Amino acid sequence: FGINPDNETFYMEADGDTDHINLEIKAADLKTFIPAEARSLFSLDYLKDMGRVMSKAEEVEIFLGKDHPVKFVFTIAGGEGKVEYLLAPRIESD
Repeated sequence: FGINPDNETFYMEADGDTDHINLEIKAADLKTFIPAEARSLFSLDYLKDMGRVMSKAEEVEIFLGKDHPVKFVFTIAGGEGKVEYLLAPRIESD
């Protein structure tokens, strides 16, 4: 996950053994966007598990930093419940 403040995009990238996926979302297509440099790597397995629940939410807030945990916030049960996920990043070795 990352934010490119120069072209005001939120992006997601995934690399596998056989393919590469890149999705960019422009600031105009997001409800709120704060253009600040952010980029962190996360385990796809953990994100897939979280995504199963998040996919049912109408709106998901994502809070990113540079090599910091990502925080996902969304409501469930018609707004009667609130879920917050925090996922630690994978650290890149030099």
